Amino acid sequence: MRVRHQAEDDLLDEFFDPDTSAPRRTADGSRFQSIRERCWNWFHSRFEPKPPISIARDQPIAPFDVFRSRATELNYHYAGLYRGTFFLNYVLAVLAVMIASFSLLLLGISECGQHEEDGATAKTVIDQARRGEPDVQQQNEHPPERQTPVSAHGDGDCAKVGPSGLLLLALTLLKLAFVFAIFFNTHRANHGEWNNKAINSRYLAERLRMSYYLPLIGSFQPPAAAQTQFASGVLRQSSIDWLFDAIVRSVSPADIAELSIDEPSDRSSTVRMLRVVPARALQAARESWLTGQIAYHKRNAKAMDQLSSQTDLYGKRLNILVIVVVAFDAAALACEALGLFPAFVHEHIHPYTPYFIFVSAVLPAAVAGLNGIRFQSEARRLADRSRAMQRLLEGKAERAAALNRIIEQESQSPETNLESWAPDVLRLGEAIARDMVEEVAEWSVVYAKDLAEP
Repeated sequence: MRVRHQAEDDLLDEFFDPDTSAPRRTADGSRFQSIRERCWNWFHSRFEPKPPISIARDQPIAPFDVFRSRATELNYHYAGLYRGTFFLNYVLAVLAVMIASFSLLLLGISECGQHEEDGATAKTVIDQARRGEPDVQQQNEHPPERQTPVSAHGDGDCAKVGPSGLLLLALTLLKLAFVFAIFFNTHRANHGEWNNKAINSRYLAERLRMSYYLPLIGSFQPPAAAQTQFASGVLRQSSIDWLFDAIVRSVSPADIAELSIDEPSDRSSTVRMLRVVPARALQAARESWLTGQIAYHKRNAKAMDQLSSQTDLYGKRLNILVIVVVAFDAAALACEALGLFPAFVHEHIHPYTPYFIFVSAVLPAAVAGLNGIRFQSEARRLADRSRAMQRLLEGKAERAAALNRIIEQESQSPETNLESWAPDVLRLGEAIARDMVEEVAEWSVVYAKDLAEP
């Protein structure tokens, strides 16, 4: 309980004190985007649908706008940190494997070169012996001492380290830096609970979005999600629900400029009447709320589909390339062991063995990185959820269009027009809000998880 209360205190401090908490601000007052967020945005933009799908903007209501803007910027900030972290982790893991394999490649090339040099020296000595040159026996009895390369910096231990040794040391330090960066990124993401904060802020932002439209139809208590999930995320979600309820209670209907308030004509009465315009409320829900969310889920479904299919496609192609390279290397070794290659073929293929090893080590790491990004981003599941939500909202949009036609038809006959559409618009608006809050509540519980090291 003490840990939970501390988490709630941190939530309130961060939400209501933007000047001293994340995210940072630039000189012009806009939100600062971290390197992690920029990396993820660049990667995600590769899969955005072309041409881009425009999303209708919400029509904010002043008392709720400041709270939803804060929740939205926290969502963008922490979601960018979390997604950029696991994206960079897999990229750094592939680079670390590449550097390690490149070090082995350098060692293999130098060893092959040394073998070729020794073979050439032995061949020269044999040729000289066959020609009967007089200094061969003396050279065999007193072989010249092997010269140790001397460094330009002087004698001592440094003289034993040549350029290849310095290069290997630099590669080792770079690989160590990449491995430490992976550990540091993972530790900061899990310790800072970036994913949980991103989920909580999105849950709050989506609930506050409903407060832009429901008050216009006379609903000042948005529907709550049915918390039937047996998961730890429900506890964190209840804290966000408490904060949301507190925000809703703090806003008086009289403070909403979009609503019409009828002042009492009799001074003895203190009752003020709230006048709801259902036709205007329905228009706002159709043109901004439903249209914007349908476009968002349509764009998100296409982007996540592309991310999943493209990473899967490139992973399969790299797998095939690995199989071809390893099969060719195995066939070459088998032919060499059986003596099936002529001498000149062996001389041209054998020096490339280290390169085959390098490719067969790096490509599987790249495949694992692509699969890790695809699974960690939950691209396939998010695409399926967005498509299902798109179909659900399109059904609500059809109901809204049918209700709008009825309102327009009856408005043309003032003598028979009773203007009794408010209950129908209210029921439709609360049905839309209920679907949206159920979707984001389930999403916030399912996708709450820590970051794993690649």
